[in-house]
Amino acid sequence: MNLRRLFAVMRKEFLHVRRDPQTVILVLVLPLVTLILLGYTILSDITDIPMAISDLSRSTASRDLIAGFGTNDLFDIRHVTGGEDEMSSLMDRGEIQIGMIVPPDYAETLIRGGQAQIAIFLDGSNPIVALSALNAVQTIAQTKSIDVVKRSLGRSYGSLSAGLDVRPRVWYNPDLNRANFLIPALVGLVMQTFMTQLVAGAIVRERAQGTLEQLISTPLRSLELIVGKVIPYIGLALVTALEVLVVGLLWFDVEVKGSFLLLVLYSLAFLAATLAWAMLISAVARTDREARSLNMLLMLPSMMLSGMFFPTTSLPRALQLISNLIPLTHFLDMIRAVVLKGVGIDMVRPQIIGLVAFTIVATLAAARSFKTKIA
Repeated sequence: MNLRRLFAVMRKEFLHVRRDPQTVILVLVLPLVTLILLGYTILSDITDIPMAISDLSRSTASRDLIAGFGTNDLFDIRHVTGGEDEMSSLMDRGEIQIGMIVPPDYAETLIRGGQAQIAIFLDGSNPIVALSALNAVQTIAQTKSIDVVKRSLGRSYGSLSAGLDVRPRVWYNPDLNRANFLIPALVGLVMQTFMTQLVAGAIVRERAQGTLEQLISTPLRSLELIVGKVIPYIGLALVTALEVLVVGLLWFDVEVKGSFLLLVLYSLAFLAATLAWAMLISAVARTDREARSLNMLLMLPSMMLSGMFFPTTSLPRALQLISNLIPLTHFLDMIRAVVLKGVGIDMVRPQIIGLVAFTIVATLAAARSFKTKIA
Protein backbone atom coordinates (compact mmCIF):
# COMPACT_ATOMS: atom_id res chain seq x y z
CA MET A 1 0.00 0.00 0.00
CA ASN A 2 1.37 3.37 -1.02
CA LEU A 3 0.89 5.80 1.86
CA ARG A 4 1.27 8.82 -0.38
CA ARG A 5 -1.62 7.78 -2.59
CA LEU A 6 -3.64 6.80 0.51
CA PHE A 7 -3.18 10.23 2.11
CA ALA A 8 -4.08 11.90 -1.19
CA VAL A 9 -7.43 10.10 -1.24
CA MET A 10 -8.02 10.94 2.42
CA ARG A 11 -7.24 14.61 1.76
CA LYS A 12 -9.68 14.62 -1.14
CA GLU A 13 -12.46 13.24 1.07
CA PHE A 14 -11.75 15.78 3.83
CA LEU A 15 -12.03 18.54 1.25
CA HIS A 16 -15.45 17.17 0.20
CA VAL A 17 -16.58 17.19 3.82
CA ARG A 18 -15.38 20.76 4.33
CA ARG A 19 -17.27 21.93 1.26
CA ASP A 20 -20.53 20.40 2.54
CA PRO A 21 -20.81 21.65 6.15
CA GLN A 22 -24.61 21.52 6.21
CA THR A 23 -24.69 17.77 5.73
CA VAL A 24 -21.98 17.33 8.37
CA ILE A 25 -24.03 19.37 10.84
CA LEU A 26 -27.08 17.21 10.15
CA VAL A 27 -25.04 14.06 10.67
CA LEU A 28 -23.75 15.36 13.99
CA VAL A 29 -27.06 16.80 15.20
CA LEU A 30 -29.37 13.94 14.19
CA PRO A 31 -28.02 11.34 16.68
CA LEU A 32 -28.16 13.87 19.53
CA VAL A 33 -31.73 14.86 18.71
CA THR A 34 -32.70 11.18 18.49
CA LEU A 35 -31.13 10.39 21.86
CA ILE A 36 -32.74 13.35 23.64
CA LEU A 37 -36.20 12.76 22.23
CA LEU A 38 -36.11 9.03 22.93
CA GLY A 39 -34.90 9.77 26.45
CA TYR A 40 -37.76 12.14 27.19
CA THR A 41 -40.48 10.01 25.58
CA ILE A 42 -39.56 6.42 26.40
CA LEU A 43 -37.98 6.88 29.81
CA SER A 44 -40.47 9.44 31.17
CA ASP A 45 -43.17 8.18 33.49
CA ILE A 46 -46.77 9.02 32.70
CA THR A 47 -47.78 12.10 34.69
CA ASP A 48 -50.28 14.95 34.66
CA ILE A 49 -53.19 13.05 33.14
CA PRO A 50 -55.94 15.68 32.62
CA MET A 51 -58.76 14.95 35.07
CA ALA A 52 -62.22 16.30 35.89
CA ILE A 53 -64.05 15.80 39.18
CA SER A 54 -67.73 16.13 40.03
CA ASP A 55 -68.23 16.27 43.79
CA LEU A 56 -71.96 15.83 44.35
CA SER A 57 -71.46 14.99 48.02
CA ARG A 58 -69.68 18.21 49.01
CA SER A 59 -68.67 16.69 52.34
CA THR A 60 -65.51 16.41 54.38
CA ALA A 61 -65.19 12.75 53.35
CA SER A 62 -65.45 13.59 49.63
CA ARG A 63 -62.94 16.41 49.92
CA ASP A 64 -60.54 14.01 51.65
CA LEU A 65 -60.94 11.56 48.75
CA ILE A 66 -60.33 14.27 46.15
CA ALA A 67 -57.21 15.40 48.02
CA GLY A 68 -55.75 11.94 47.43
CA PHE A 69 -55.96 12.54 43.68
CA GLY A 70 -54.70 16.11 43.93
CA THR A 71 -51.48 15.05 45.64
CA ASN A 72 -50.78 12.28 43.11
CA ASP A 73 -48.38 13.29 40.31
CA LEU A 74 -50.23 11.06 37.87
CA PHE A 75 -53.32 13.27 37.81
CA ASP A 76 -53.83 16.92 36.96
CA ILE A 77 -57.24 18.10 38.14
CA ARG A 78 -58.18 20.71 35.54
CA HIS A 79 -61.96 20.84 35.72
CA VAL A 80 -64.67 20.68 38.36
CA THR A 81 -67.91 19.69 36.65
CA GLY A 82 -71.55 19.46 37.61
CA GLY A 83 -72.16 15.94 36.37
CA GLU A 84 -71.68 13.28 33.70
CA ASP A 85 -72.93 15.35 30.74
CA GLU A 86 -70.35 18.09 31.22
CA MET A 87 -67.67 15.49 31.81
CA SER A 88 -68.63 13.71 28.59
CA SER A 89 -68.32 16.94 26.60
CA LEU A 90 -64.84 17.59 28.02
CA MET A 91 -63.74 14.07 27.15
CA ASP A 92 -65.13 14.36 23.61
CA ARG A 93 -62.99 17.46 23.08
CA GLY A 94 -59.94 15.69 24.47
CA GLU A 95 -59.55 18.15 27.36
CA ILE A 96 -59.61 15.35 29.96
CA GLN A 97 -58.73 11.67 29.94
CA ILE A 98 -60.26 10.65 33.25
CA GLY A 99 -63.28 11.79 35.22
CA MET A 100 -64.57 10.96 38.71
CA ILE A 101 -68.07 11.45 40.10
CA VAL A 102 -68.59 11.30 43.86
CA PRO A 103 -72.30 10.51 44.53
CA PRO A 104 -74.45 12.70 46.81
CA ASP A 105 -74.78 9.98 49.47
CA TYR A 106 -71.03 9.27 49.63
CA ALA A 107 -70.46 10.49 53.20
CA GLU A 108 -73.76 9.08 54.56
CA THR A 109 -72.97 5.64 53.11
CA LEU A 110 -69.59 5.57 54.85
CA ILE A 111 -71.12 6.63 58.15
CA ARG A 112 -73.71 3.86 57.92
CA GLY A 113 -70.93 1.35 57.35
CA GLY A 114 -71.87 0.71 53.72
CA GLN A 115 -69.68 0.53 50.65
CA ALA A 116 -69.56 3.94 48.96
CA GLN A 117 -69.46 3.79 45.18
CA ILE A 118 -67.30 6.06 43.03
CA ALA A 119 -67.90 6.41 39.29
CA ILE A 120 -64.72 6.58 37.21
CA PHE A 121 -64.80 7.43 33.49
CA LEU A 122 -61.73 6.68 31.38
CA ASP A 123 -60.82 7.77 27.85
CA GLY A 124 -59.89 4.43 26.29
CA SER A 125 -58.62 5.98 23.05
CA ASN A 126 -55.15 5.82 24.62
CA PRO A 127 -54.94 2.38 26.32
CA ILE A 128 -51.53 3.11 27.86
CA VAL A 129 -52.79 6.17 29.73
CA ALA A 130 -56.12 4.52 30.59
CA LEU A 131 -54.48 1.47 32.19
CA SER A 132 -52.06 3.62 34.19
CA ALA A 133 -54.91 5.83 35.39
CA LEU A 134 -57.09 2.86 36.31
CA ASN A 135 -54.32 1.21 38.33
CA ALA A 136 -53.61 4.47 40.17
CA VAL A 137 -57.32 5.02 40.92
CA GLN A 138 -57.65 1.54 42.36
CA THR A 139 -54.54 2.07 44.50
CA ILE A 140 -55.85 5.37 45.87
CA ALA A 141 -59.27 3.81 46.54
CA GLN A 142 -57.69 0.91 48.43
CA THR A 143 -55.64 3.32 50.53
CA LYS A 144 -58.71 5.42 51.34
CA SER A 145 -60.70 2.27 52.12
CA ILE A 146 -58.08 1.19 54.65
CA ASP A 147 -58.19 4.66 56.26
CA VAL A 148 -61.99 4.53 56.45
CA VAL A 149 -61.96 1.08 58.03
CA LYS A 150 -59.34 2.15 60.58
CA ARG A 151 -61.40 5.17 61.58
CA SER A 152 -64.53 3.06 61.93
CA LEU A 153 -62.64 0.60 64.17
CA GLY A 154 -61.64 3.47 66.43
CA ARG A 155 -65.21 4.63 66.92
CA SER A 156 -67.25 3.38 69.87
CA TYR A 157 -70.47 3.38 67.86
CA GLY A 158 -71.80 2.28 64.50
CA SER A 159 -70.87 -0.68 62.38
CA LEU A 160 -67.65 -1.47 60.59
CA SER A 161 -67.36 0.51 57.34
CA ALA A 162 -66.99 -1.46 54.11
CA GLY A 163 -64.83 1.19 52.42
CA LEU A 164 -64.96 2.28 48.77
CA ASP A 165 -66.21 0.60 45.62
CA VAL A 166 -64.67 1.89 42.37
CA ARG A 167 -66.92 1.50 39.33
CA PRO A 168 -64.76 2.18 36.23
CA ARG A 169 -66.28 2.76 32.81
CA VAL A 170 -64.11 2.98 29.68
CA TRP A 171 -65.36 5.16 26.84
CA TYR A 172 -64.56 4.98 23.09
CA ASN A 173 -62.38 1.86 23.35
CA PRO A 174 -63.94 -0.39 26.03
CA ASP A 175 -61.62 -3.33 25.35
CA LEU A 176 -58.55 -1.06 25.47
CA ASN A 177 -57.50 -2.49 22.10
CA ARG A 178 -54.07 -1.10 21.17
CA ALA A 179 -54.81 -1.44 17.46
CA ASN A 180 -57.59 1.15 17.74
CA PHE A 181 -55.01 3.56 19.15
CA LEU A 182 -51.99 2.76 16.98
CA ILE A 183 -53.46 2.15 13.51
CA PRO A 184 -54.83 5.71 13.04
CA ALA A 185 -51.41 7.01 14.13
CA LEU A 186 -49.62 4.76 11.65
CA VAL A 187 -51.95 5.97 8.89
CA GLY A 188 -50.84 9.55 9.59
CA LEU A 189 -47.20 8.56 9.76
CA VAL A 190 -47.28 6.70 6.44
CA MET A 191 -49.04 9.58 4.71
CA GLN A 192 -46.55 12.11 6.05
CA THR A 193 -43.41 10.07 5.40
CA PHE A 194 -44.06 9.17 1.78
CA MET A 195 -45.54 12.52 0.74
CA THR A 196 -42.69 14.60 2.14
CA GLN A 197 -40.04 12.35 0.57
CA LEU A 198 -41.85 12.31 -2.79
CA VAL A 199 -42.42 16.05 -3.10
CA ALA A 200 -39.15 17.28 -1.59
CA GLY A 201 -37.09 14.85 -3.65
CA ALA A 202 -38.91 15.70 -6.89
CA ILE A 203 -38.43 19.46 -6.48
CA VAL A 204 -34.79 19.21 -5.43
CA ARG A 205 -34.02 17.01 -8.45
CA GLU A 206 -35.84 19.47 -10.71
CA ARG A 207 -33.71 22.28 -9.34
CA ALA A 208 -30.56 20.24 -9.93
CA GLN A 209 -31.58 19.76 -13.58
CA GLY A 210 -32.11 23.51 -13.98
CA THR A 211 -35.81 23.37 -14.95
CA LEU A 212 -36.94 25.05 -11.74
CA GLU A 213 -34.88 28.16 -12.49
CA GLN A 214 -36.42 28.28 -15.96
CA LEU A 215 -39.92 28.30 -14.44
CA ILE A 216 -39.01 31.03 -11.98
CA SER A 217 -37.57 33.18 -14.78
CA THR A 218 -41.04 33.25 -16.40
CA PRO A 219 -43.74 35.79 -15.31
CA LEU A 220 -44.87 33.25 -12.68
CA ARG A 221 -44.78 34.55 -9.12
CA SER A 222 -43.15 32.44 -6.41
CA LEU A 223 -46.44 31.75 -4.63
CA GLU A 224 -48.12 30.76 -7.92
CA LEU A 225 -45.28 28.37 -8.65
CA ILE A 226 -45.47 26.81 -5.20
CA VAL A 227 -49.25 26.35 -5.23
CA GLY A 228 -49.23 25.12 -8.82
CA LYS A 229 -46.66 22.45 -8.03
CA VAL A 230 -48.41 21.37 -4.82
CA ILE A 231 -51.96 20.91 -6.15
CA PRO A 232 -51.17 17.92 -8.46
CA TYR A 233 -49.42 16.21 -5.57
CA ILE A 234 -52.48 16.78 -3.40
CA GLY A 235 -54.48 14.70 -5.89
CA LEU A 236 -51.89 11.92 -5.77
CA ALA A 237 -51.68 12.23 -2.00
CA LEU A 238 -55.46 11.96 -1.65
CA VAL A 239 -55.46 8.65 -3.56
CA THR A 240 -52.64 7.43 -1.31
CA ALA A 241 -54.51 8.63 1.78
CA LEU A 242 -57.69 6.80 0.79
CA GLU A 243 -55.69 3.66 0.10
CA VAL A 244 -53.90 3.83 3.45
CA LEU A 245 -57.08 4.69 5.35
CA VAL A 246 -59.19 1.92 3.84
CA VAL A 247 -56.54 -0.80 4.01
CA GLY A 248 -55.20 0.27 7.41
CA LEU A 249 -58.58 0.50 9.10
CA LEU A 250 -60.27 -2.48 7.43
CA TRP A 251 -57.29 -4.82 7.40
CA PHE A 252 -56.76 -4.39 11.15
CA ASP A 253 -60.50 -4.35 11.85
CA VAL A 254 -60.62 -0.85 13.33
CA GLU A 255 -64.20 0.41 13.50
CA VAL A 256 -64.79 4.00 12.35
CA LYS A 257 -67.44 5.40 14.69
CA GLY A 258 -67.68 8.80 12.99
CA SER A 259 -68.16 10.08 9.46
CA PHE A 260 -65.82 8.71 6.81
CA LEU A 261 -66.33 11.94 4.85
CA LEU A 262 -64.93 13.92 7.79
CA LEU A 263 -62.02 11.51 7.85
CA VAL A 264 -61.26 12.32 4.22
CA LEU A 265 -61.58 16.08 4.81
CA TYR A 266 -59.23 15.91 7.78
CA SER A 267 -56.77 13.92 5.68
CA LEU A 268 -56.89 16.61 2.98
CA ALA A 269 -56.11 19.33 5.52
CA PHE A 270 -53.23 17.25 6.88
CA LEU A 271 -51.88 16.50 3.41
CA ALA A 272 -51.91 20.20 2.53
CA ALA A 273 -49.82 20.91 5.64
CA THR A 274 -47.51 17.99 4.85
CA LEU A 275 -46.93 19.13 1.27
CA ALA A 276 -46.28 22.69 2.43
CA TRP A 277 -43.70 21.23 4.81
CA ALA A 278 -42.13 19.31 1.91
CA MET A 279 -41.98 22.47 -0.21
CA LEU A 280 -40.21 24.30 2.60
CA ILE A 281 -37.67 21.48 2.89
CA SER A 282 -37.04 21.52 -0.85
CA ALA A 283 -36.58 25.30 -0.75
CA VAL A 284 -33.87 25.00 1.92
CA ALA A 285 -32.06 21.86 0.71
CA ARG A 286 -29.62 21.99 -2.18
CA THR A 287 -29.29 18.28 -2.95
CA ASP A 288 -31.50 15.22 -2.74
CA ARG A 289 -29.33 13.77 0.03
CA GLU A 290 -29.58 17.01 1.99
CA ALA A 291 -33.35 17.03 1.59
CA ARG A 292 -33.59 13.49 2.92
CA SER A 293 -31.38 14.29 5.90
CA LEU A 294 -33.34 17.43 6.72
CA ASN A 295 -36.63 15.56 6.36
CA MET A 296 -35.39 12.87 8.74
CA LEU A 297 -34.28 15.52 11.24
CA LEU A 298 -37.76 17.03 11.23
CA MET A 299 -39.50 13.65 11.15
CA LEU A 300 -38.08 12.57 14.50
CA PRO A 301 -39.78 15.28 16.56
CA SER A 302 -42.93 14.63 14.57
CA MET A 303 -42.93 10.97 15.60
CA MET A 304 -41.81 11.40 19.20
CA LEU A 305 -43.69 14.55 20.22
CA SER A 306 -47.01 14.12 18.41
CA GLY A 307 -48.54 11.66 20.87
CA MET A 308 -48.24 8.84 18.36
CA PHE A 309 -46.95 6.30 20.84
CA PHE A 310 -46.49 8.17 24.14
CA PRO A 311 -48.71 10.76 25.88
CA THR A 312 -47.53 14.34 25.51
CA THR A 313 -48.71 15.29 29.00
CA SER A 314 -45.61 13.65 30.48
CA LEU A 315 -43.20 15.77 28.42
CA PRO A 316 -41.53 18.94 29.70
CA ARG A 317 -43.45 22.13 29.03
CA ALA A 318 -41.04 23.27 26.31
CA LEU A 319 -41.49 20.02 24.36
CA GLN A 320 -45.26 20.25 24.75
CA LEU A 321 -45.16 23.67 23.11
CA ILE A 322 -43.07 22.25 20.25
CA SER A 323 -45.57 19.39 19.82
CA ASN A 324 -48.34 21.95 19.22
CA LEU A 325 -46.39 23.20 16.18
CA ILE A 326 -46.25 19.75 14.57
CA PRO A 327 -48.99 18.99 11.98
CA LEU A 328 -49.09 15.29 12.90
CA THR A 329 -50.07 16.20 16.48
CA HIS A 330 -53.23 17.91 15.27
CA PHE A 331 -54.02 15.22 12.72
CA LEU A 332 -53.77 12.44 15.29
CA ASP A 333 -56.24 14.26 17.54
CA MET A 334 -58.57 14.66 14.57
CA ILE A 335 -58.40 11.12 13.21
CA ARG A 336 -58.74 9.54 16.65
CA ALA A 337 -61.69 11.81 17.36
CA VAL A 338 -63.46 10.46 14.25
CA VAL A 339 -62.39 6.83 14.45
CA LEU A 340 -62.70 6.25 18.20
CA LYS A 341 -65.05 8.93 19.51
CA GLY A 342 -67.27 9.61 16.52
CA VAL A 343 -67.44 13.33 17.30
CA GLY A 344 -68.12 16.11 14.80
CA ILE A 345 -66.06 18.96 13.47
CA ASP A 346 -66.90 21.26 16.40
CA MET A 347 -64.80 19.15 18.75
CA VAL A 348 -61.60 19.49 16.68
CA ARG A 349 -61.85 23.13 15.60
CA PRO A 350 -58.54 24.11 17.32
CA GLN A 351 -56.72 21.31 15.48
CA ILE A 352 -58.14 22.43 12.12
CA ILE A 353 -57.05 26.01 12.80
CA GLY A 354 -53.59 24.75 13.70
CA LEU A 355 -53.22 22.81 10.43
CA VAL A 356 -54.47 25.70 8.31
CA ALA A 357 -52.12 28.14 10.04
CA PHE A 358 -49.16 25.81 9.55
CA THR A 359 -50.00 25.36 5.85
CA ILE A 360 -50.20 29.10 5.23
CA VAL A 361 -47.00 29.93 7.11
CA ALA A 362 -44.99 27.08 5.54
CA THR A 363 -46.22 27.91 2.01
CA LEU A 364 -45.34 31.60 2.34
CA ALA A 365 -41.93 30.72 3.83
CA ALA A 366 -41.22 28.29 0.97
CA ALA A 367 -42.22 30.89 -1.64
CA ARG A 368 -40.01 33.52 -0.01
CA SER A 369 -37.09 31.11 0.19
CA PHE A 370 -37.38 30.20 -3.50
CA LYS A 371 -37.52 33.85 -4.47
CA THR A 372 -34.50 34.75 -2.31
CA LYS A 373 -32.36 31.90 -3.63
CA ILE A 374 -33.04 32.69 -7.27
CA ALA A 375 -32.55 36.40 -6.73
